[in-house]
Amino acid sequence: MSSRSRLPGLVRGWPMLAALGAGLVLTATAAGAVASASGAAGDAGGTGIGGAAAGAVLAGCGLAALGWAVLALREGRATAPHATLATAMGVLAASGALLATGWAAPLGVAVLPLLAADLFIVVVAIGAASEVRRARRGARSSAPERSTLVGLVVGAALVAALATPALAGTAAGELAVPHGELHVPGHRHP
Repeated sequence: MSSRSRLPGLVRGWPMLAALGAGLVLTATAAGAVASASGAAGDAGGTGIGGAAAGAVLAGCGLAALGWAVLALREGRATAPHATLATAMGVLAASGALLATGWAAPLGVAVLPLLAADLFIVVVAIGAASEVRRARRGARSSAPERSTLVGLVVGAALVAALATPALAGTAAGELAVPHGELHVPGHRHP
């Protein structure tokens, strides 16, 4: 077997792992938008209904990404690839519009975590497009090609490397400080 034919098996699970990363980052970003809407993030007065609406949309997209990831991992392939591709393109367009108009920060949406989620969504879209193309060519086999363990480990490491700082950049991540310190019962910092 050539390395070219092994590559798809290595990266086959990456869209599902990317969807997990997108789901986590989008829901954490949504929490920041909702907190900002209510004024809980330290803003005097908050962002109001716009921040709450942005938070609701982000939370819905995040939960949908998490649900899709679980289903796709269970199936071993991108499920509902046409709908997944259309949804990914819609989310990317909405995110791009939010960033291009400059409304992200005023609505309490953390920009860098949103960009990280967008990168995850691009990976999901590529996986869905690949599945659509494979179906059009009639290359579907009776048994779905599975991801290799090495591919899943590498993919999980890449998702963790991007999701961890993205989560730290959200309002929820900022409230989780101090990062990386050992907490010993009864020990107080000076």
